[in-house]
Amino acid sequence: MGKRDGGRWEPWEGGRKWIDADGKVAAFYIRKRVGGRRYEVRTPATSESAAHAQLRRFEADPERYDPAGDAPREGLFLTEELVAEYLAYSAAEGNSAPWRRKQKHILAWWAERLDGIDLRRVSLADHVLPAMKRRDATAKHHRTAVLKGLFTWLRTEAHRITTAEDPVFGQLKVPQARAAQLTKSKIVPRDHVLLVIEHLSAPWRDALMLQAGTGWHTTEIL
Repeated sequence: MGKRDGGRWEPWEGGRKWIDADGKVAAFYIRKRVGGRRYEVRTPATSESAAHAQLRRFEADPERYDPAGDAPREGLFLTEELVAEYLAYSAAEGNSAPWRRKQKHILAWWAERLDGIDLRRVSLADHVLPAMKRRDATAKHHRTAVLKGLFTWLRTEAHRITTAEDPVFGQLKVPQARAAQLTKSKIVPRDHVLLVIEHLSAPWRDALMLQAGTGWHTTEIL
């Protein structure tokens, strides 16, 4: 290696480092060729562990790598403003008003459990799973679906969290809600339906006749 002022260059995994005449490392330099482009940048590291941390940051995004470090991001919390943004997205995606009302109600429930916790630091084991204990299947189904929807939006649409910061990505499945008709019959006798139809006027009469003839859900009729 070349020498200057009694010091010397030595290689390290990320490139080369300058050793002063007294044998101490003065600086670590990253020297890499990525995608046909040559990079050489001095890091602030003076130890192997710190240099490797800088190298990992560089390799994650060479073009945006800043040796001085990234400015810390502001905390991301489940506020009313964030919920409003998500519900606007939900509406744009074509979700019905009743479902958006349910989303809003469930997000308020989650906001209480995640109060003061940066969403980028939410832990599946510490925050999500404990909150889901002792809940019936339907409640778990909806609360899981809404939470997963929120974090997916934050990750893929709003771009405010990374995959590594998503506590439910690939780790939490939406449980199947037990169909109510398995435990309670929802069948209305035909003679009851006909009696009701006799006392209805349009458009309610027409809607009920359509529902009786097709078996559609009320939301589909609406």
